[in-house]
Amino acid sequence: MAHFRCLIRGEGFLDILEGREGPTGFYVNRPVEAVNAVQARRAALDAFQLELAERGWANKGGRVIVDEIDEIEASEIALIGQGFVVFPENEADVDPGAADPPNHG
Repeated sequence: MAHFRCLIRGEGFLDILEGREGPTGFYVNRPVEAVNAVQARRAALDAFQLELAERGWANKGGRVIVDEIDEIEASEIALIGQGFVVFPENEADVDPGAADPPNHG
C-alpha cells in the first residue's frame, strides 16, 4: 500500500461558523493509505463524510471535493497539518492576483 496526502475542499456549507451567515468553504488535508490515487480519493471522501457527520456538518448543504492527491512517504504522515482553513464563500470567488474593479463613481 502507498501513502497519500489528499487536499479536500468543502464548499457551500451553511451555518458551520458561529455568527456567519451565507455559504462557507474550507480546505483540509487528510492522509490516506491506498493501493493507488483513485482508491485514495475514494477512501478520503468516505472517511471525510463520516467526519462531517461527527461534526454535525453532514446536513449543512455543502459538498466536498478532493482537489489534490500527492503520494508521500510514510514518514511524512505525521507532518501533515489536519486543521481546517475556513473561509466565506464569496471571498473564495475572488482571484487574489486580480485588481479591484475601477470605481467610475
